[in-house]
Amino acid sequence: TNANDPIAAVQEADLRAAAPGLGFELQFFDVRRPADLPAGFDAVMRWRADAVLRVAEPLLTQHRAALVRELQRHRLPSMLVSAAEAREGGLMSYASVEQSEYRALALYVDRVLRGADPAELPIQQATHFELLVNLRTARSLGLGVPQALLLRADEVIE
Repeated sequence: TNANDPIAAVQEADLRAAAPGLGFELQFFDVRRPADLPAGFDAVMRWRADAVLRVAEPLLTQHRAALVRELQRHRLPSMLVSAAEAREGGLMSYASVEQSEYRALALYVDRVLRGADPAELPIQQATHFELLVNLRTARSLGLGVPQALLLRADEVIE
């Protein structure tokens, strides 16, 4: 996570609240610059993490290739927030469909250009999400993926 990002802080609080009920122990590692990724992952390994769950944060999205390289270098299973990250070698992602978000954004821009007051426009949440599972990555990590998960996936990368 990036402690400088206020949205990441909200996600962190939500994850901290949910983790005990799911039987997870969480540790958050702060990555504020791309150069922090190697040291952040070294700290993850010292903590002996079983997997990585990435919060939705622009810095990590912008540097997703470096993020995926570190996941692969340390052989860490991962749940990511971008389909591109799973396609590039992360284990899996559950994310909103970007095309749907861009379409909604275009409709907002159209309304503003036609004179709508942006402060009056309703806030919308994403409604279309996709689960991607990268079987190549699972095999390289020596992980089996339950058939039930593969059947629910919107995309399975062989």
